[in-house]
Amino acid sequence: MSTDFSDTATAVEEVAVGAAQAAAEIASRAKLAGLALFLDIRRWEPDAPTHPAFVLVGITVTLVDPATGRVVWSVERPTSPVATPGEVALGPAYVTAARKVMEELLAPLGPERPPAS
Repeated sequence: MSTDFSDTATAVEEVAVGAAQAAAEIASRAKLAGLALFLDIRRWEPDAPTHPAFVLVGITVTLVDPATGRVVWSVERPTSPVATPGEVALGPAYVTAARKVMEELLAPLGPERPPAS
């Protein structure tokens, strides 16, 4: 079966879904407990090589159930700048941007809850 990739948005969605399912299959084969977290980083670009004020980040995060391959939750962050105030080098700026983005994307899931007994 072939997929029509003439529509870029459809092509990106098809690849992301396929990759998330592949991640679920890898987790299933490894017999990992819990859900598989898949990150599709579409853009990660600093505004400057030194003293970056921000990093442009576009990402989709997906939680997949390895047992069924079902997407449990997914969120897309359109490409936009993430401020990295005070960072001088790219490494620390990337860490700052990554932490901010993951906090932003995972916040709707709420605080970690203890396992049901």
